[in-house]
Amino acid sequence: RQILTKSGIWYRDVRNVSNDAKALPAWHTPGELKAKLASDNNAAHKWLENNKPTDLGLRYFQEEAVTATEQAVKKGQQNILLAMATGTGKTRTAIALMYRLVQSRRFNRVLFLVDRRSLGEQALNSFDDTRINDVPFNTIFNIKGLTDKFPSGATKIHVATIQSLVKRTLQSDEFMPVERYDCIIVDEAHRGYILDKEQTDGEMEFRDQLDYVSTYRRILDHFDAVKIGLTATPALHTIDIFGGKERKPVYRYSYRKAVIDGYLTDQEPPIKIVTKLNRDGIYLDKGTQVTRLTNQGELVEDTLEDEQDFEVANFNRDIIAPSFTKVVAESLAGSLNPTGHQKTLIFCVNNTHADMVVEELRAACKVKYPSLEHDAIIKITGTSDKDPKKIQSIITRFKKERLPNIVVTVDLLTTGIDI
Repeated sequence: RQILTKSGIWYRDVRNVSNDAKALPAWHTPGELKAKLASDNNAAHKWLENNKPTDLGLRYFQEEAVTATEQAVKKGQQNILLAMATGTGKTRTAIALMYRLVQSRRFNRVLFLVDRRSLGEQALNSFDDTRINDVPFNTIFNIKGLTDKFPSGATKIHVATIQSLVKRTLQSDEFMPVERYDCIIVDEAHRGYILDKEQTDGEMEFRDQLDYVSTYRRILDHFDAVKIGLTATPALHTIDIFGGKERKPVYRYSYRKAVIDGYLTDQEPPIKIVTKLNRDGIYLDKGTQVTRLTNQGELVEDTLEDEQDFEVANFNRDIIAPSFTKVVAESLAGSLNPTGHQKTLIFCVNNTHADMVVEELRAACKVKYPSLEHDAIIKITGTSDKDPKKIQSIITRFKKERLPNIVVTVDLLTTGIDI
């Protein structure tokens, strides 16, 4: 981004004297420039003004979020951030936005960008379930899903993962036009979208520029589009990227406000499990005999050349402590009921740790519930199955059926998964 203006390609719509010029990485196609000349943003803005979002079945704060975003679009803001607490319906708000921005003809094609396939499937399911004036949203517009590489001219809404877009835009021989999307709605905008590192003049001369570039940010910069970021946790770099010149969200609906309004339930006070290793850490003297895992995945007997000190944050990441995992699993088994209807998510540091926790928790729960079903406690990670559709079906089971009751995960079921 430091050398964005060095492309030498600038675009400015001079029909409005207040419009600013912007640098682009590539030229518009002639057909797209003709389409831009034929468009009428003022007419679209008038439509948005005359048709309020009151008939879309939104909650009051979702209406306010839609209106605030549209006002930013009218003012010509290119980067827009919406901050709404987890569970307050960001996807529902995004659907209302897409409907209005396409219906008004302000935008011709909207990309709904996610960072995980499971979030894309979830969005497409929401498109199926959401009705606008009693008509399913996915029948109003031509919507293309995750498997469609390049949407056709009739496609109004396209759902894609950022990883697939990186491949198609940066790692493909086929040119990706800068105008393929004129609006990009970025779900979970805090995940992976970071600022480029700054280069000194010397580094620009001798180092590869790509070493300093944020790949996801480069994707956003490739398209001549308005970018709308959705997040519950607007980190500083997220505000820098999506916050516009004001460097703040155009609308914020906090967790505390949602609890006061009665839309979210406040959490219980946390229960802390304190073990001896948790309190004291693990200290190993120089010369201690240990079993070490090599980079090739082999276990070898070794002798420590220096003393080693591990705090709890490093457990099961740098040092595997089976006794710690066993004690925590036994404590959890005393607090959880795997035969009931309440659901539990347990987060682990990596896949190996998750396998250990499943094993220890099953053993601990069997003591209290001898006839416990095998599927009451399972692992759901990106490696649970090679087929993404099967992983999605396991997530659906966790969401809608009694079993599995306790799920152990690493980073698959984090922010944005609707459970």
